[in-house]
Amino acid sequence: LASVFRALRFRGESAEAISLASRMDPGVFAEPGGDRALAELARASGGRADILDRVSSMLDAAVKLAPGSGGLQAVRGVLAEERGESRDVIAAAYDAALELDPDEPLALLGRARGLVDADAKESLALGKRALEADSVDTQRVTDLAVELMNSGAQTEALELFRLVLKQTPYDGRAAQALATARLASGDHSDRTLDFARRAARFATSERSLILLRDTYEARGEQARADEIIEALGKWKQGADEEAEATSSGSAAG
Repeated sequence: LASVFRALRFRGESAEAISLASRMDPGVFAEPGGDRALAELARASGGRADILDRVSSMLDAAVKLAPGSGGLQAVRGVLAEERGESRDVIAAAYDAALELDPDEPLALLGRARGLVDADAKESLALGKRALEADSVDTQRVTDLAVELMNSGAQTEALELFRLVLKQTPYDGRAAQALATARLASGDHSDRTLDFARRAARFATSERSLILLRDTYEARGEQARADEIIEALGKWKQGADEEAEATSSGSAAG
């Protein structure tokens, strides 16, 4: 269910996601995975108060059916983040969830996000704990690693990226971050090339393709680098055509 709502959000169909959820029995969200579905809906709100209120109402109904759910309590933290509440209010919501379930990944990652700037080591520790949970969404752990990297905590970020990639070998963003760091340090070994290839395959973008080209060039494999340059040109052309088609479709609608 969470993956459905996430797909609708990424396609810019947040209203459709909310409409679909509103028609569902509240019991759906009291079942395993329901908390993650509600969290996705909250993130799809774009900060709109009316949508957040609707998600909050669905959450309240689910909590009545599963009052001991740490995951559902953690959604209150997500809602607080989306509403722009203070750090103390957000932290309190996630702490309440952790009192119900000390291993709840939604809550662990929520607390970790709040500590990125204040305590990168503790943020990393919480992220690692979240990654150990069976129900964790590893993409959210990658998001945390990106935040750590952007805050300047490169050591902590790279460690988390490595752990994510060990658990989820097809995480293109983690592979790209690791390949970039290794190449910048002068390492163009087979391991770096492996990361760069995975980035180009699972997180295809102009940046990831350029990274793979640069890795081949650093290794003295110019013929392979030239192949990537050609592939990049085709990819950009396809991306431009897709964007034009989408724009035309939107205009027609």
